Amino acid sequence: MSKAKSKNAPAIGYGKPPEGKRFAKGQSGNPAGRPRKSLSEPIPSSIRDLILEVVGRKLTIREGEETRRISTKEAVIRAQIATALKGNPLAQREITHLTMRCEAEAKQEFWENYHFWADYKEKYSALIAKGYPADNLYPHPDDVVLHEDGHVTFNGPVSKGHEAAINNVMAIREALLIKATLDERQLGPDNPNDRLQNRSALTIVIMLFDFGLPPRFRWTDGELLNDMGYYDALSKRGLLKELHEVVKDAPDAKVLLRTSPMSIRALLTEAGYETIEEYGDHLRTKALQELNMA
Repeated sequence: MSKAKSKNAPAIGYGKPPEGKRFAKGQSGNPAGRPRKSLSEPIPSSIRDLILEVVGRKLTIREGEETRRISTKEAVIRAQIATALKGNPLAQREITHLTMRCEAEAKQEFWENYHFWADYKEKYSALIAKGYPADNLYPHPDDVVLHEDGHVTFNGPVSKGHEAAINNVMAIREALLIKATLDERQLGPDNPNDRLQNRSALTIVIMLFDFGLPPRFRWTDGELLNDMGYYDALSKRGLLKELHEVVKDAPDAKVLLRTSPMSIRALLTEAGYETIEEYGDHLRTKALQELNMA
């Protein structure tokens, strides 16, 4: 009986494990796969510092008749691309893979940025509508412009310093409007041509300043007419008080305090400008430079 049983029993030995221990058909014996090597081991500080120091160095390269300085990182990438262009299949494969990865990551970041600002605009527009203070909110949601191609631009201040530069331009614009009213008043009714020329020239400069401001900070037609009517109704003393108040925080507008309509041409000549339009362009350019640097 025992001999018959041993004849029917399956053989067990090298290459013949017990049936209960054998791999199932169609199933890997190591489903998890080979474990990856750990990348968490820190790089020794001496090697890390040396690598960063070397790749941070600048190299001089020549392009045609010109030379320029580039980083070691850029030099390595250039060399790899040059090798790929010469037909090296390994370099071609690595550059193609790297390019595809960079493009995919850049595209993902691009749209993540778009959706971030879309959510920001929607969230803070709703909060402001409910009374949320927007005085120190940069950028203001109305200044966030979402373009159809996914680009995001800002038509307003993005920091407190940026807003200060815009306020400087607005102060110059307001001071010019007051100055135009003062000059017209000082020239009097006996000089209609001078009054018209002076008012027209200053109005052009005022509109140049206004156009250079972000849309949210420009005058509406109603605001401009209201300001003009307000200043026309003030006395000379009242106008001078308003002018001093406006320019106290705008250094570029203070020159308007010491310029009378009869000496404005002499002042412009002394400063190197032939017309008030040129002087206005100078002020506007300088103010916009401050705005862009903020």
